[in-house]
Amino acid sequence: IESNSADEVFSEHFLEHVTDYEKTILEMHRILKPGGVLHFKVPHFRSAAFPWHLHHYQFSSITCHLLCSKIPYQFGGRQLFEQVELKFNYLSAYGLRPFWRKILSYLANRFKTKWEYFGLPIDEIEFTARKI
Repeated sequence: IESNSADEVFSEHFLEHVTDYEKTILEMHRILKPGGVLHFKVPHFRSAAFPWHLHHYQFSSITCHLLCSKIPYQFGGRQLFEQVELKFNYLSAYGLRPFWRKILSYLANRFKTKWEYFGLPIDEIEFTARKI
C-alpha cells in the first residue's frame, strides 16, 4: 500500500496479537493520509478474556494516551496521532444482562481514570485517533 493513501484504518482485536506493536503502528501511520483516522478495538488488560496465551500486548487508557504523546523512547520521539475518542465497552463477559452492561459502560466512560485506578473490570477499549 502506498504512503499517505488511506483515509481510515480499522483494527478490531488485532493489535494485542502482533509481535512488533511499534512497527505495526508506524505502518498504519505511514499509509494514512494526513488527517486520516485510526480506529481500533482491543481487550482491556483487566478483561476476563485477556490472559489468553496469544496476546502479546496489554492495553489500557494509558496505552492510548502514550500513542498520542511525544516521548523519546517511542516512535523516534515523534507524536503520530491526536486522540479523538476513547471508550470503554462491556460485552457479554461476567454474565451481565444488557441493562447492567449499559450502566457499567456509562459509569466506566464517565469516570475512566478512576475506574481503571480502582481496578474495576472493563472488557474492551475502543479508540479513535487522527494522524498529525
